[in-house]
Amino acid sequence: MIPEFRKTFNASFNETDYGNICEELNHIAGKKLDFRVAETPVFVPKKLQEEMIRTCEYVIDFIESDDFLKKTDTAIPHQFLMNGTENKAQFMVFDFAVTTNEKQELKPALIELQGFPSLFAFQYQLDQIYRKTFRISERVTSYLSNKTSSSYIDLLKHILVGTEDPKEVVLLDLHPEKQKTEIDFILTEKLTGVKAVCIKDIIEEDTHLYYLRDGKKTRIKRIFNRFVPDEWTPSIAFDFNKERDVEWINHPHSYFRISKFLLPFLRHECIPETYFLSDFKAQFSLRDSVVKPLFSFAGNGVIMDVNEENLREIQNTKDWIIQKKINYAPVIETPNEPAKTEVRIFYFRETPTSRPIPVHNLARISKGTMIGTQFNKNKDWVGGSIAYFDQA
Repeated sequence: MIPEFRKTFNASFNETDYGNICEELNHIAGKKLDFRVAETPVFVPKKLQEEMIRTCEYVIDFIESDDFLKKTDTAIPHQFLMNGTENKAQFMVFDFAVTTNEKQELKPALIELQGFPSLFAFQYQLDQIYRKTFRISERVTSYLSNKTSSSYIDLLKHILVGTEDPKEVVLLDLHPEKQKTEIDFILTEKLTGVKAVCIKDIIEEDTHLYYLRDGKKTRIKRIFNRFVPDEWTPSIAFDFNKERDVEWINHPHSYFRISKFLLPFLRHECIPETYFLSDFKAQFSLRDSVVKPLFSFAGNGVIMDVNEENLREIQNTKDWIIQKKINYAPVIETPNEPAKTEVRIFYFRETPTSRPIPVHNLARISKGTMIGTQFNKNKDWVGGSIAYFDQA
């Protein structure tokens, strides 16, 4: 999207360099990655970056408001309603579709947000590899708030570990070795010392939690929570309602509070008009809308071609939103057809009382109807990527 960088990058691109990137990432993962890494980064102009950050700050104002908890209490399902003190979310992410306005100027549209971690360690590594392989200009950076690669990792480790022994901090997920994001777990342990542990392997003794590390029962004092509630089944014995002597990063409630659930409360020029489906009174036509379940990952359950019939099939309309449809703009020039992109901004809370700040990002590139692997099969110059912001 920055013409001079795009022209230079495309002219110097070769498949050998791209193959080396994939090979290096597969070596780190110990297997072929379960998701596609794009052939190119995304070059983001300063004005577009500033509009994304201004929109994030508007949402942060809402999240930091005194009545935020009261307004979002109903978002939390009973089985995940936890007793005890709830800390503020240490991590949150904001997803922007890149669109154009009536003047054909680039415009961000906030389509989703999550009070849940993202590929924080992987994106650090991807920046390192892209820079080494593609010789990215020093005029652009993937970091925000004056962070550098080293200060970013220092901050991530500080938030995850604090003053604890890294052995007493775990990354919690369901069968982490089977997750598509396993490479991020591997890199998280390499960079911070925090090991991935399956939720089914947690040992409970009164209010304390333990896991086996090298055959030794080890106390858990902090949990880097990567467990997606969508994956909960009755076979998981872990009781989220129980109060425990452990600090959550993020607290499980944040997954529900900071989510698509917030969008109907927000009115901003860079946020598509959104309503709970139960409250929708034809404020815009169904033809111009998209319907989404409140709590789902990777585009699961999204209805793109909305009509009265598929709306009648939805049972719990309060658990769905209807959003004015936005059109991703084909803004990335590739060797064949142009591609669309989405930029996710990472926000970290440095201390329990500080305001979250933007620190890093990821990008996803698509030539399909939606962002995601299932919509981009047999296409090139698509997949996971990173945004570089112009500092000029």
